[in-house]
Amino acid sequence: MFDQVTWAAVIRSITDTWLPLMGWAAAGAVIWLIVRLWRRS
Repeated sequence: MFDQVTWAAVIRSITDTWLPLMGWAAAGAVIWLIVRLWRRS
């Protein structure tokens, strides 16, 4: 079984990789929604 230090390293590597990607994806989705709503009105 993994010990706590190993889990911490795994979780940190995952968050370091995925959090920026999720942030950019969320920002892109918000901008896309705003542009769509703005063009429709």
